[in-house]
Amino acid sequence: MSGKTNYTATRPLTGREIRFLQLASQGYTSKEIASQIGNSTRTVECWRMEICAALRVRNITEAVAKAIRKGIIE
Repeated sequence: MSGKTNYTATRPLTGREIRFLQLASQGYTSKEIASQIGNSTRTVECWRMEICAALRVRNITEAVAKAIRKGIIE
């Protein structure tokens, strides 16, 4: 995580949302991410929707791509 916040978004992402994006970029499923982070799959699915809304993208694949482009994740 680079800590940059100069990306176009409706709000800054939380640390957990950034961790979600890091894991998603490595190919983990929501269920696997939930297990790694220690939350329910339902909570992680809510994060997925909130991340997409915050980054103004349609799906998590676009969110990961945008996060990489903008330096939010590597």
